[in-house]
Amino acid sequence: MAKGNQKFFTKRGERDTTINLYDEDINIKIIIPTNKQHDQILEKYTHVSQDGTVDIQGADLLEDRLTNYIVSLPFDVPYDVDMNTFGSWDDASDDQKKIAVSMMDPKLRDEINNRISGEEELSSETVGN
Repeated sequence: MAKGNQKFFTKRGERDTTINLYDEDINIKIIIPTNKQHDQILEKYTHVSQDGTVDIQGADLLEDRLTNYIVSLPFDVPYDVDMNTFGSWDDASDDQKKIAVSMMDPKLRDEINNRISGEEELSSETVGN
């Protein structure tokens, strides 16, 4: 059986990944959605007017992507905007996850989003080859 050129494909689904931020390794669990799931979430936040103007609600798109595809974080997250109450990501409500994402360090948010989007250098082991 001939092997396909697997470097052009990425395993999807739940996986652990490590982000190095401020000289600290942060182990998180995320879901890598399929291309169709990516497209569906993009369509949800893209609006085309009758004159052909395209409006993408980028902030809402990013918030939705992170709240849906982060499975767990190794630290407590703020449950309120005053950052008085913290708890685990796993136990957070959807509204609490939205607050946590809105308060997240921009570099961490971008790194997590890049991993969810599949924009990272992957070893052949990570890709599943």
